[in-house]
Amino acid sequence: MNDDRPLDDQHFDDQHPDDPQFDDRRSAAWRDAIVESARADLARGGHGRKHVWTVVGLVIAALVVSGSGVAYALSTTILSDRSAPATSTATATPTPEERDTPTVIPAPVTPTVSPDDPIDALGAWQACADVGVANYAAQNPGAEMQPYDPDHPPTRNDDGTYQAIVAFVPPQPLPGVGSIIAICTVGGTRGDPTVLDWILKDI
Repeated sequence: MNDDRPLDDQHFDDQHPDDPQFDDRRSAAWRDAIVESARADLARGGHGRKHVWTVVGLVIAALVVSGSGVAYALSTTILSDRSAPATSTATATPTPEERDTPTVIPAPVTPTVSPDDPIDALGAWQACADVGVANYAAQNPGAEMQPYDPDHPPTRNDDGTYQAIVAFVPPQPLPGVGSIIAICTVGGTRGDPTVLDWILKDI
């Protein structure tokens, strides 16, 4: 077969019979390997002078292997990777949730009770109950005292004393008698109630 190549190329082959020849498929493989090597260097954080010398070395290797086409592709790929701006993701700061401040309701003020305060309705009833127990229930075991009825409290007199009534149920039924009551007039103070007068009566 006739060799149509220039005489200089034929002479080079004659002088270098073992020199490797690169066809298109092998050149493409070398080009891909060189580009991937450059990308790997960038991924490892290559920068500064080391990165520049890496680029120069790879471009020279590309020129030797397959000409200016792969060198241009290599340099374009590397420089575009270096010049691409880093993308930062902004993290939104969450807005604090607004909460209603609970309304504090102060506790009601309880009035201070002093033993020197004037006697009240309940105190007058208790003083009269003591009179009824001592003068009736004690002599009639089993007599039952009726509890205090807030709907019918002792009556307050004009002078500040109270008329209190305490009822007892007899231990044994009595003809014509439903209850025995103690009627008292009570004055004084909370700490020292005074029974001014009292009387027992059956009703």
